This record gives sequence, structure tokens and C-alpha cells, in this order.
Amino acid sequence: MRALFWNIRGFGHDGRRRQLIEYMRDEHIDTISIQETMRTEFSLHELDCLSSHLFAWHWLPSSGTTGHSGIILLGVKDATFEVGGMDQGEFFVSMEIFERALNFKWEVVIVYGPADHRRSQAFLAELHLKISNSLLPVVVGGDFNLIRSPDEKNNDRINLPRMQLFNDWIAELGLRELERTSARFTWTNRQADPTQSVMDLVLVSPEWELCCPLASLRAITRIGSDHVPLLLSTADEHPPPPPPPPPPPRRVFGLSSSGLTRLASGRLSLLDGTSLAFPLTAPCPQ
Repeated sequence: MRALFWNIRGFGHDGRRRQLIEYMRDEHIDTISIQETMRTEFSLHELDCLSSHLFAWHWLPSSGTTGHSGIILLGVKDATFEVGGMDQGEFFVSMEIFERALNFKWEVVIVYGPADHRRSQAFLAELHLKISNSLLPVVVGGDFNLIRSPDEKNNDRINLPRMQLFNDWIAELGLRELERTSARFTWTNRQADPTQSVMDLVLVSPEWELCCPLASLRAITRIGSDHVPLLLSTADEHPPPPPPPPPPPRRVFGLSSSGLTRLASGRLSLLDGTSLAFPLTAPCPQ
């Protein structure tokens, strides 16, 4: 199973939508989770154009509270999953899905945290209620608009109490952050002297990780958006060890009648022009 999480910063932008189509095709995406689409509605035609496969879709419309940029789009491939219940709140959408290949039922929760940190506590409270009441293993991913440590920002403009609040929230729910490869930061403001931070995370419950112990998370190429897309895979995608070096080439040469004469003299010229010298063996006693 392969899942894509991306704050796209505008679904209507042709270049980013084309890149999303390429991601879904080239990375064989089974679950697509998009934040900040800046769209209030989607037509079935434009959603069908994202992939040649059939997907089930669920999205969170924008409201006067979250603003036009807070919409979330979630889709799962019909060939991979059977969809159960759906849910949504002010800051999330979710689906209960049955993964056919693993005979495993779990819930995917996609979040978009408020950029206005006066509302961060309400955001975490809503998610705490949602996740703690879930009866299934969960994957929680998206743009949290929060950081966990000073190392997750490239300057010292951090809020330690807010950071502690986020870490306490993760610990209370017993979630674990999947380690990300290929990018130190997931967001940049793209200025001449850029601010960079880790705002995009994927968190999993112990029950989900027990069923998918080889799960990995890596950042993939970003174009246009100020967030990097994150690719979650439940298969072992660590690169295989390099093959051993080939053995040195063997020199093959033949002897002509003149070569036999030179061989008797203790020196032989090879085909590449080099010359080999060797001691002559004393004749055997009669």
C-alpha cells in the first residue's frame, strides 16, 4: 500500500494538478490525502481525471471558520480498499477502510492544522476526541502547522509551550511518528532568507505498526507548493545491497610456432604488446 500526503497549495493550479496526476501514476498511489486545495467543491469528472483507477472520495468543504484554504481531499483506490464509515470535523476528514491484501481494517485520518496558533489547542482537542474514540488502528497524517522540537525549524523563533503541548498530545494518544527520509524540512516560505520547518507528519498507532512493521516514509520532489509531498509505503523499500565487484578480467592468449620458440627462451610477448618473463626449469635428470 502506498499513500501520498501533500499540502498542494491550490488544486486549481494546472501545474500542480498535473504533477499530482504524475505522482499517482508513477508512485502507484492507493491513498491520496491533499490539504489546502483552495476549492470548495469537486466534480466527479475532475477527480476521475486524477487516475486511471477508480477511487472513492471524501472532502471537507471550507467554512467561514477555517477559511477558503482549509479544505481537505481524501481518496482511496477501490481495487485496494473497501470503504466503511466516513467522518469529518472542523480540522479533519477520515475513512474506515478494509485493506483487502492484508485482510486488515484501519482508519485513515487526514488533518489540516490552523495557521492561527490561537486555535491550535482547539485543533488538538478535536483530534484527541476523534482518535481516542476510534475502535480501529489509525494513521494520522497531514499538515499539522506545529513542530515538535527546535531542530525542526531553521531559526530560533519557536514557542516552547506550544511545542510541549503537541508532544504531550502525541504521547497521550500513544502514537508514534514515522521517521522521514530524503528531506530535513517539509515546508519553506521560499524567501531569499527562507524559514524552513517540519509541519507535515504521519503518526501511527501501535496496532497499525504491528500489522505493517516495514512501513517507511520519504519525501519526494516538490514543485510549486511550499510543502514537500510525503510518500508512505507499507512494503520494504530499503535499497538492496550493492552487488559484489566483478572479478578481474582473465587474459587469454594462444601460442604459435614462433611463440613456442620464445617460450623456450624464457620470454613471451602477449597480444596486447606486454611481455612476460619467467625462469626456465632445469631439465629433469635422466
